[in-house]
Amino acid sequence: MAQEESITVHTRTLWIALAFLSALALASGCQDAPPEPSLAFSPALVLYGWRPPDGAPRRLRPGEVVQAGDQVQVEVLPAGWPYGVVASLDGGGRATLHYPDSPQGSTRLPAVGVLRLPWAFALDDAPGFERFVLVTSTAPLSVEAALEAVRRAGEGRRPAVGDAVASFILYKAPQRLPR
Repeated sequence: MAQEESITVHTRTLWIALAFLSALALASGCQDAPPEPSLAFSPALVLYGWRPPDGAPRRLRPGEVVQAGDQVQVEVLPAGWPYGVVASLDGGGRATLHYPDSPQGSTRLPAVGVLRLPWAFALDDAPGFERFVLVTSTAPLSVEAALEAVRRAGEGRRPAVGDAVASFILYKAPQRLPR
């Protein structure tokens, strides 16, 4: 009998707590505007690289040293962000568009999963570094505005476009002089 009373008291306490929390949620407006959990995460870039002619692809780490001629392939982890542009900026100040494949292309990212760009490219001989930047947004992006944002980021200024920005830098080994 005492055990039944204990269960009844615990059950009643649980129901009172649930009613209180529900009232609190309604009063705070939580029911009207639930957060979008998919946008609570930051987008990311993953890079794979290899050295021709017979190097095996491997995942690169931010800050890793690479050299001109190394092959790089880019993966985008959108984390729920619906639109994005991927570009790189080299040590010479040149911005290169990687996604979409043209300035007129769609900036739409996949709703789930990973976007692996279907091509790899060779790093050029620009000195210093190669910084890859993913500019994402909840609305369609202008590719030209995103490229300008990448250039601004290269100058140390805050990009003026996009809602979230991910960056991945590779440092280039100095070129050896021919003997």
